[in-house]
Amino acid sequence: MINVYSVKETRASRQLHIHSDQNYLPNTLPHIAFLYAFWGRNSEDISNPNSCRYDQYAETGSLLFKISQIEDADLALLPFNWSHIAAHPGALEIAKQLSQKAAQQNIPLAVFYLDDATTPVELDNTLVFRTSVNRSTRQQNEVVIPAWSEDFVEHYCQGQVQLRTKSTQPIVGYCGYTSLVKPRNALAHRLRLQLGAIPGAASLAAKAGINLVKHRLPWLYGSRIRSQALFILAKSQDVQCNFLIRDVLHHTEKLTLSQREQFVDNMLNSDYILCTRGGGNFSYRLYETLSCGRIPVLINTDCELPFEDWIDWKQYCVWVEEEDLPHIGTRIREFHDRLTAQQFQDLQMKCRNLWLEWLSPQGFFTNFHRYFEP
Repeated sequence: MINVYSVKETRASRQLHIHSDQNYLPNTLPHIAFLYAFWGRNSEDISNPNSCRYDQYAETGSLLFKISQIEDADLALLPFNWSHIAAHPGALEIAKQLSQKAAQQNIPLAVFYLDDATTPVELDNTLVFRTSVNRSTRQQNEVVIPAWSEDFVEHYCQGQVQLRTKSTQPIVGYCGYTSLVKPRNALAHRLRLQLGAIPGAASLAAKAGINLVKHRLPWLYGSRIRSQALFILAKSQDVQCNFLIRDVLHHTEKLTLSQREQFVDNMLNSDYILCTRGGGNFSYRLYETLSCGRIPVLINTDCELPFEDWIDWKQYCVWVEEEDLPHIGTRIREFHDRLTAQQFQDLQMKCRNLWLEWLSPQGFFTNFHRYFEP
């Protein structure tokens, strides 16, 4: 358990007292979702299916937290996302002022860093809640949090988890992209997929003038892992693949409603869903999969997951180490074969409940107090 800070001993209730002030919010910046229950919601594009993800927390957050003067608070809260620091002059100085103010009261400053970056927050007296972390380099004051999406069951399944019946061969789903840039030709695309799956692929790619360096850029790393996993699964005799590979979108384009429905249908019609890192070292799809009541296949790329002191993640996922990627089909089949028909359906419900109780915005903030208990 992270015991960097403890709630004041006089506090008997689970309701945490927090201190935040709009004077510490630059005029041009939105406030973080933590404060929706107190300062209202930021404006959002209602055509975005994720625009409703904080609705329940916004209505009930005041039961979990109370805004207090700093003298009575358990923690101070930076009201804006740390990712805005670099682009907004003066924001860092504001953060330093609030950190110093909290330190004078012997309480931490909670900072939310919702971004792909893994760079440390260079600020004293902080507890940093972030989506992207490398386990091997995580700082003592860093806490992993979920990436939040809409509730798939409520929005697409009329509130009922659509349980799948166990079949002999596991069905692995994936709907999305295999690369952030279109390959110049079919050979380049095939080599990207085969990197690591066949001996000599990297050297063959180099001869063809295609750069496949593993760690050159984080988003290239994530794309390589995803493409490699899809290629290996497609060749595997242990699983049945349900893949819908999309053409690469430009950053200015948006997914249409029909494309979103295709994404959901692909998930609902699969037993297991491939979940790999993206530009940051976390999988957004992992949380969407759990929300839907499906079983994730997680590729471990030096990951750390939320609430690891309380959640045994390997009970909910097919956990595949990156170096074991060539055997991903076998690992899924072994996991699947260990489950009885009833256990298979029970696990789908457990995945759904894990998201509801721990990883949804409401679940996360309900359990937020755990990080401040002795």
